Amino acid sequence: MIEEKSFACLSLLISIWKNWSKTNQTWVGEDDFRVVKPSIVMEIPRILFVGRPKRILLYFENPLKKSLTDCKMNFGGSRFVRAEEMSIGPVAPGEKVQVTYDLIPQTSGKHNILVTFTSKQLSNITGMATVEVTRDWRRFR
Repeated sequence: MIEEKSFACLSLLISIWKNWSKTNQTWVGEDDFRVVKPSIVMEIPRILFVGRPKRILLYFENPLKKSLTDCKMNFGGSRFVRAEEMSIGPVAPGEKVQVTYDLIPQTSGKHNILVTFTSKQLSNITGMATVEVTRDWRRFR
């Protein structure tokens, strides 16, 4: 079982420059902000078998102090699993979103699974895992 993790971060540096004409004084201020988006953690075996269903677990935590609405999770893979979209109910602040997905690989080889989450308040939350899909399931009993 593997857990694939990635991190997305937005960093802003804000500089303010102000000059008062009456006193001819100048003030300069700087502040930086970091917004860290969560990533979707995927619990999935490294080896899957063509035509054999496998349940995978996906999760992340809502980092915002407000509920997420109109939530959707999209699943896709590089030619080995059909793309699918799943609607999810509202997600409370700090709540852990946990979704199970039944995956049935269609072709053998090394493949990537990509999962994205979107809502009205938060978008572009992603997770990705690379798996090996084989036809010879007997050798891994």
